[in-house]
Amino acid sequence: SSPVPAVARVDHPVAWRFEAKDASGAWREIPGAGSSVTVRLYGVLGNTQGTTAPNLPWVAVVDDATRAVNGAAADAAGVRSALVRHVYQELGLSYDRAQGASHYTSYAGTYAAAGFKLARFLGRDFGPIVNCSDCASILSTYANMIGADLSYTIITSSFSLHPILGIGASAFGSPFDSGRMAFTYHAVTSPDAAATIWDATLAVDGDADPATAPYVKKLVQGMAGAEYLDRLSGDVRAKYNYVDKKTTLSF
Repeated sequence: SSPVPAVARVDHPVAWRFEAKDASGAWREIPGAGSSVTVRLYGVLGNTQGTTAPNLPWVAVVDDATRAVNGAAADAAGVRSALVRHVYQELGLSYDRAQGASHYTSYAGTYAAAGFKLARFLGRDFGPIVNCSDCASILSTYANMIGADLSYTIITSSFSLHPILGIGASAFGSPFDSGRMAFTYHAVTSPDAAATIWDATLAVDGDADPATAPYVKKLVQGMAGAEYLDRLSGDVRAKYNYVDKKTTLSF
């Protein structure tokens, strides 16, 4: 049986020995001629990131992503959900409460062409502050490198927000220090043209009334696209655009 039957990072011991034929022609183990090593194995679903540099699986990302999933999933939906939790709760990231600006992601001309400075992010060269474009890049890149296909989608434009729990925040409310309750745009990820949404930037209120307290933290893990817009905003101006777009990596 496989030592990695699900998506996981496994340190697997491998032992071997040497034998020689004795005078009778029988194989005998040579005393003291054995050894062993620990081999790190990665259980993944495949690779949807690419096959040419830099758009191919990076060991540093695969190592972290499979460790985060840790055998809890053997399908794409489960992997995506585990990675939402990992990016949102475990990487020590916080939303840019001053301007909501991207620190590791940029767009070439329009929202249709995102570029992600992956090596810079892995080194946290610009710190732990991120925005929605950064979180969409991180989540989709991690997922794609272990075969759980995700693309990004942009929600536009200039729409109001319900109280949310931004990445790194301790309480529901505005993601901005100014108290502004609106996004100019918002980047999320989806494998199916926004029919279902995975978002590592924020948690929404999961109760029957997302506009008012009390608030129940709900991670965005495979949420129906229509439900997500209702919980995020409820504003008719919030619409999915630039769907199923791929992020290009750079060093």
